[in-house]
Amino acid sequence: MPDDTLDLAELPAALESHHALLPEPEAAVAEAVTALRNACERSHLAVLGPEGAGKSTLVNALVGAEVAPVSEGVPGTVAPVHVTYGSGPRYRVLRRAGGQGPGRPGIEEEISDLADFEHWMLQEHNPHNESEVLRGEIELPAPLLRDGLRLVDMPGIAGVSDQVAAQTANDLDGHAFSVVLVSMGRVSLKGLVDIVRDLSTGSRPARVAAVVFNEFDRRPLTPERLRERLTMRRRSVTELLLPLDEDGSLGLAQASVHCLCLADPEQILLERLRARLLERIRRDVGDTVAVTAQYAFPVLDAALARRETRVLDVLAGRIGRDEIRRHQDEVLGGVDRGRGEQGDRRRGEPAEPDALDRIELATRVAEWRSVEQAFLTEVQRITVFLDAVKARIFQPSTISKSVADGVTVEIQEMLDTSSRRLAVASEPGLVRLAAELEAYVGEREARFDHQVPTGLHRRAGRVASTTPLEAGRYQYRSAGDGWRQFVSQDNSEIVKMAATIVFPVVHYAAGGHRGHTLNRINSLRRNVSSALAGTPQTPAERWADQRTALVAEARACVLERIESLGDMAAGRQAPMTSALRGHLNRLDGARKDLADRGRTVRPKSGAR
Repeated sequence: MPDDTLDLAELPAALESHHALLPEPEAAVAEAVTALRNACERSHLAVLGPEGAGKSTLVNALVGAEVAPVSEGVPGTVAPVHVTYGSGPRYRVLRRAGGQGPGRPGIEEEISDLADFEHWMLQEHNPHNESEVLRGEIELPAPLLRDGLRLVDMPGIAGVSDQVAAQTANDLDGHAFSVVLVSMGRVSLKGLVDIVRDLSTGSRPARVAAVVFNEFDRRPLTPERLRERLTMRRRSVTELLLPLDEDGSLGLAQASVHCLCLADPEQILLERLRARLLERIRRDVGDTVAVTAQYAFPVLDAALARRETRVLDVLAGRIGRDEIRRHQDEVLGGVDRGRGEQGDRRRGEPAEPDALDRIELATRVAEWRSVEQAFLTEVQRITVFLDAVKARIFQPSTISKSVADGVTVEIQEMLDTSSRRLAVASEPGLVRLAAELEAYVGEREARFDHQVPTGLHRRAGRVASTTPLEAGRYQYRSAGDGWRQFVSQDNSEIVKMAATIVFPVVHYAAGGHRGHTLNRINSLRRNVSSALAGTPQTPAERWADQRTALVAEARACVLERIESLGDMAAGRQAPMTSALRGHLNRLDGARKDLADRGRTVRPKSGAR
């Protein structure tokens, strides 16, 4: 795979499949693979320069649309604006939690149009960034952005708060990072000096792709004088900026220099700038990927080699039953192994919370608040409804059997509707808990497979065969089945639990004459009104039992899984040995692929 044909879209997928062969990769492996994936997935082109130099105007010129906010009053944006390919134009802002202004803090806010976007992003509408915007985002179908390029319009130095600076560093960290420097002729060269000095001492792999001089007067850009103006501007770059790039790591010597009147750019000059930028950015991205690969490939290869050795140990029987039991004990160290599926200890004594209990307890209070509010709302709704029904049948001295039956149906429909509403209110919390428990079970299973390879762990299964393998009560598939019935796509079992356990107090049946029906309504009303403190069990306790049942299922699942995997490893059972041989083949293929890539991926321009 020669460097000049490096497929940056294909490399992350290959790395992901190699990485998935490790059930529990070390931190160094995860960091190396993440850094390389970030470098491959998208490149950044940051537009830097002093306030008012024309950075946003240049962004608009490059994408061919008026999308980035431009101010004619107080200059400068308050935070970076990221422009990416999409079906837009669509606008979003990311705000720091606790920021002022409309909308919910700490999330990406959808913005209706450019005018609204400007009110968030420009100094003149958001002075000193009072709304605490961390980043603006624009999506639009610009050809320049189609291959994953991300344009970043950086605010001037004076407009950046500490929070914005930290967010910007996080956004750019680990990515191919090319730069266009924008200057207002010689006036703002001092600002460019400061920017280049900061880039040369920074930790990110920045490469300067171009220096653009924004000529506010178009007259010097006539064809006969453009060459003279460019010669003068290149001399400025050589004299003031190149000495700051002593080791050549910023690539300033190879950066192209351009003179444009950004307010009304000559199209041929603009196209020349676009072409030079794309050429340079592709080279810079390739360099960044190559430099990162020189570190990441050996780290990943060493981890795959250690995995191969461990797999061979299992197949050769060099891992005995005592060592397997020791690893089982280690993996299940946080799980109470003395409990049955219902969560009671076999000897009857009170059980201390184990790791799975603590997962549930960590969110119990917060989750109950929303369910409790829904329950109280339904209690009020049912009470008002029963009072209305009671008033309707109180006046007649008698009512017919058919009327009483009709009242019964009416009330039961109301109660069923309340049950469904409570199921909807309860379901999200139960789904979240089930997902957390599933993650814990999967993590324990992967941890055991890291110590005692079986080839059956579900994380590695992403690149395995889809043939099911029996292990005790559980069936392992390559993508993983989830555990028991509680984590299903439609969450039907969780909804069923919510409907029957959270609000069972409101089942109703009547019929008969007026007095009998009124007595049943009065009894039901008392039951509903006192439901939160009723007997034999309050809704909060029933709801907690529901969560405890999920915990018990997860506990039974992880205990049986680890036991079944240990039995397979100790007995070197055929399904496991077959899976491990296939796993070895994939490990060998991954290492050969890394070796081939390592020989061919090389930086072209001496990037750091």
